[in-house]
Formats: sequence, C-alpha cells, structure tokens
Amino acid sequence: MQIYNPVYQKKSLETLENLRKTLENLRKTLENLRKTLENEENSDYSHGDQPSAPESMFDNV
Repeated sequence: MQIYNPVYQKKSLETLENLRKTLENLRKTLENLRKTLENEENSDYSHGDQPSAPESMFDNV
C-alpha cells in the first residue's frame, strides 16, 4: 500500500511542469538556431567568411 503525500505530489507536478516548459523553450531555441543558420547559408555572408554547421548536426532536431 502506498501513501501519497499531497505536498510531495504537488512538488513533483510542479517539477514536471517546469521541465516541460524548459524543454519547450529549448525546442524553440533550437528551431531559431536552425533558421538562423539556414539564413546565413543562404546569404552572401556565408561565402567563406563564416564556417557553416554540418547538416547532420540538425538531423535529430
């Protein structure tokens, strides 16, 4: 038989919600980075002045 502590359960839910928000923010950050790198590759700026990231870097994003 398990006894649930409401305070512990509430803290666990808060922690999970904070983790969800953090992961969502990370997803948005990675998407923005991908778009930025694509824009640099398509601009005149990428003609040797800046190294571009390997495409395989974003295969799992």
